[in-house]
Amino acid sequence: MNDILGRLNIAYNGGPFGWGWGFVLYLIIFLAILTLLLQKKSNLLITIFMAITVMAALLDKINAFPARDFWAFFDRVMMLVFPLVVGGMTRTPRSRPWAILGGIVAGVYLFARWFLDQMPH
Repeated sequence: MNDILGRLNIAYNGGPFGWGWGFVLYLIIFLAILTLLLQKKSNLLITIFMAITVMAALLDKINAFPARDFWAFFDRVMMLVFPLVVGGMTRTPRSRPWAILGGIVAGVYLFARWFLDQMPH
């Protein structure tokens, strides 16, 4: 349990960018929760998509998958796709920009991690 809690620290996950990965992941989590809180009506599908986004970010934060593994890439793709889908399907205009911003941040994170993980260590 202490190992998992230590991995949830924002400064965990060294590499070429250090604490920045943790900051971006927590920003994605914050934007997903903000999108959920700004919904006027409860919608189960939106809640499930945003919960998957939060769980995918937490899985990436604790390094549940090796960096160059397909499942790590798939985990990051879920962080990209689900907020954009929610941004397109929500009927609440005040939550739409936050969902789209979360998808954009997740997309930048996905491609930055993909690019830097291809570099030889």
